[in-house]
Amino acid sequence: MPQAIPVAWSRAAARAVVAACAFSLLATAAAVAPGPASATGLGDQISANRSGQLYAERSMRAQDQILSAVKGDLKRAKRDLKRAKRDRKRVRHAAAVAAAVVRERKSRLARVEAEYDDAAEPTSAERFAERLRGIRREIRIAERRKRTLGIRARAATRVVNARKARLNSLKRAKGVAISRREAAEASLASHIVAMTRLAAARADNQTAVSLTGSAAFSWPTTGRISQTYGCTGFYLNPRRGSCRHFHDGVDIVDSHGTPVRAVAVGVVAYTGWNPWDEGGRAWIVVVVHPDGFVSRYGHLTPTDRVRAGELVHTGQIIGKMGNTGKSTGTHLHFELLRGNRDVNPLSYLPAGVIKIDKSSTKAGQQARKKQQKARQRARKEAQARRAAMSAEQDASEATLVVSEACRTVTPSELDAGPPADPADMPADVAADITLDCAAGFENVTGPSQLSAALLSAVPPAVPVDAATETLGVPRPERGTSPAPA
Repeated sequence: MPQAIPVAWSRAAARAVVAACAFSLLATAAAVAPGPASATGLGDQISANRSGQLYAERSMRAQDQILSAVKGDLKRAKRDLKRAKRDRKRVRHAAAVAAAVVRERKSRLARVEAEYDDAAEPTSAERFAERLRGIRREIRIAERRKRTLGIRARAATRVVNARKARLNSLKRAKGVAISRREAAEASLASHIVAMTRLAAARADNQTAVSLTGSAAFSWPTTGRISQTYGCTGFYLNPRRGSCRHFHDGVDIVDSHGTPVRAVAVGVVAYTGWNPWDEGGRAWIVVVVHPDGFVSRYGHLTPTDRVRAGELVHTGQIIGKMGNTGKSTGTHLHFELLRGNRDVNPLSYLPAGVIKIDKSSTKAGQQARKKQQKARQRARKEAQARRAAMSAEQDASEATLVVSEACRTVTPSELDAGPPADPADMPADVAADITLDCAAGFENVTGPSQLSAALLSAVPPAVPVDAATETLGVPRPERGTSPAPA
């Protein structure tokens, strides 16, 4: 169906669909009225209810399409109204500017005429007339533009009013479409409830199986469980009780098209689009089992593998895994009800067949957070140990370098001649070395302090005169020019 649907056509189609839905409701009510409990009468009631389901489902799908079309029209109408308001604002601003230009040119004309009247010696008449003709021509052009912009501003206002009216009409149409869609959903839900009762009666008549014992159910498909029953942290799940997000079934993940099988013998109550979804529709299959059990299979691919009222056996394929409805990926949403209340399916299915992905459960998420915190703590401790070891290594290297510097580079050794071993030095020279090292390297704690201490410990350069006097070598004999007198 195209998106741009006229509102009148949508209302007519909705009225026709609702009339058909009401007729199907009346027919179903007459069909499911109390009557004989024979197998023939039960089969007729099931056939009539199946026909009502088809009509109600078509009505629901038609209302979904009408509502989506109205929503699209409403979105476009809002965008068009916003654009029209923007255009009207721009045209009004241009008209105001044109009016200001007209006023300014008229005032200029008045000033020119007043200057000519007040002048002691007026200019020539030809020049004055030419000037006045130019100003009046500019005034006529400005007035023409002002009239044109005024017409455009009034047209923009009419466009804005028309789009406002269309927007209000579409809002009313949206409300009507929502109410009619809800009526279609309620009609289909009533058919499903009636078919559930009929399917339960047929299951009790044709199957002599009790599902209260152990291992009465089988797994619906293969894969892994990504989300279990109960409280969960998934944001799409609704709130229930003390749980901020509650999951009323189990999600089993596998590849697209994986066969989905009936968990036990029963009768199909419904197969089609889920009427309980508020957003995107999901293809579901509802099977009624003996002892008051009902199983639901959601997010399947649309297929007519089984029909309402059909008897299915344990392990029979009833659909294929898909990704329809509000889903984040291909999986099967399996629910199990008993006495119209959902129960934990894992309590009735065989244990150890399918593995549970515990990372998706609440306990698994808490354990993962604890593991992350433990890894962060261990990482910080390892960093602290490495930093301590690095600091200790730097200190040891600094001590070694300081000892070598104290032994080889000191003022006492420079005065005494070439560096020598402290053990071979006289007592006064060794004492000078010790004092100089203690004074120069007492605050060394790292490489940066060590380099600064070494630079400060190196003695200043000895003047040339002092060096020559010390060595006893005359200056002219060293090949240098004599100093000026």
